[in-house]
Amino acid sequence: MGLSKENTMAVAGTGKEGRFVQLRPGTSQRRRHIRVWDNTNLAESYAGIVLPLTMSFAKDLYTNVYADVARHSGVSESRILRLEHVFSNLIGFHKGRMFYNLFNWYRMLALFPGYARNKRNLDEMIGVKERVELENSLNKGESMPFSAYYYILLMARLIAFESKAKEFTSKVNQYLSWASSQDFAAMDLDELLHVYYSFKRELLGRWSHTVDNDFLAMTTYGFLRTLCRKYRLDESFLQQMITGLGRVASAQQVKDMRLIAQEVAASPKLQAIILEGKANVAASDIENLPEYSLLLRNIRKYLQEYRGRFGNDLKLEAHNAITLPEFLKLCTLYTQNQKATTINGPQNNGLSRELRRLPAHARLAFLAVVPSAKKYLRRREAYRLLRSQAFSYCRDIFAAMGKGLYEEQAIVTPEDIQYLELHDIIGYVEGASPVPELKGLVAMRKKAYQKYQKERVPDRFSTEAREPLCQHPAPEEKKESGLRGEGCSGGKIRGKVTVLDSYALPAGSNTFDIIVTRHTDPGWTPLFGLCRGIIVERGGMLSHAAIVARELNLPCVIGVAGATEALKDGQVITMDGKTGEIRIES
Repeated sequence: MGLSKENTMAVAGTGKEGRFVQLRPGTSQRRRHIRVWDNTNLAESYAGIVLPLTMSFAKDLYTNVYADVARHSGVSESRILRLEHVFSNLIGFHKGRMFYNLFNWYRMLALFPGYARNKRNLDEMIGVKERVELENSLNKGESMPFSAYYYILLMARLIAFESKAKEFTSKVNQYLSWASSQDFAAMDLDELLHVYYSFKRELLGRWSHTVDNDFLAMTTYGFLRTLCRKYRLDESFLQQMITGLGRVASAQQVKDMRLIAQEVAASPKLQAIILEGKANVAASDIENLPEYSLLLRNIRKYLQEYRGRFGNDLKLEAHNAITLPEFLKLCTLYTQNQKATTINGPQNNGLSRELRRLPAHARLAFLAVVPSAKKYLRRREAYRLLRSQAFSYCRDIFAAMGKGLYEEQAIVTPEDIQYLELHDIIGYVEGASPVPELKGLVAMRKKAYQKYQKERVPDRFSTEAREPLCQHPAPEEKKESGLRGEGCSGGKIRGKVTVLDSYALPAGSNTFDIIVTRHTDPGWTPLFGLCRGIIVERGGMLSHAAIVARELNLPCVIGVAGATEALKDGQVITMDGKTGEIRIES
């Protein structure tokens, strides 16, 4: 006697012809539950090894924020409770890495009308390369009464969305302003826990609004992409249509960085001190000499506005801020890299001609939807910056908690707090922990993570219960002279490759030609001003790398499987950011 399809089978593929991820006979005595794990998009936020504190914090964040999204979209509390296992397991962890539990995302999408469209848009937004379908009734949609209610509620929320966006930004900035005035290091553990609860209530309790904005960005972009495919328009047409977003936070960061670098370069004395390797001396001069007061004010303004914006900015274990000497070294690199940084304006060249050949209704659809898509994408980047700032203060809170736990001899070093989960910390502070001996817990997890560091985990795999079923190993090194990905920012350049495993500045006074990496995150933004092109193994057309590259006129190709293994430091390649083609020259 076999199991029903929904318990035993999932179909995967990239087109109409799918293949079975798993199809195995079962018995009524044992139900089989298949999970598909994918971190294509998550690597932009949580790359590589992620420690337990960040893992538990992220899981709590996803659980609460997406339950709020469902709640605000008209889903009843009773239904949300029935699907608690879905909301609580949108992400999972394998050998220290973070993954999306794809089927649970699809189960969540099935709560709302338009499942097929929303799933397709989600897959494209997060860069899922291999289509996976659940073989059950989830994609049949909701009842007609709920659908009517949902769309009426959606229209009401759209009408109020702009005022909601202003309120969200205002409230978050108010809280961040308050947080900047606090001395967390002077607080005791109970005070810090109280601050954490307020952080969760005042910030995370509002964060579902950013998901609503992502949904609108995803939907409008998906609509435009469908129109392009329908009328056989080149993908580069859509790239141009959504370029020139206005004041995009990350692109503006590069521009602001370059302006400060020019101020530093305006003082030959200061520049000479930094180039001699005495950035500490230069930093002291800037902080103490009146002649540098304006420069110091501008630097402080930059560091405050982009607080928390550094590599791995969503990991609580990351270092929280760039020091002034480090910042000055970065300034000298910008000064020596004379590549112009131009933030794109509206893209019209050639677009009017393409639009004129479309039927009138299609042309009107493009002209109506493009401004909205740009607005939501621009706001998405702004919210990412707010998120970086919010996480930087959260990082301060937990760093102070680590110090408090260390002073109470609960852990061996303040940094050991990163090996505790949220419930471990809260339980200890509240005096209700089932495991009051935290040192042993930390030691056990450190040992496990030492092992994880040496292991490789595929970007995508499936499991049944707790055992691996079908793994999709990382691509083998490519021997041919060419690679291909998805072109997402036009321009054809020839240059030398630098392969980066993680965020790093060029050595000495060098700059980068073409950066090749597995993934980027918003903290990589300063590097975009120090290179001529970028190739990324992961990500989609709406990823941070793609959006910022378009705004900076930087050739960019994403989704290049195995690029970091096929390409080597110093190789000369030609890359085409329009077609996605990459050719190895030497």
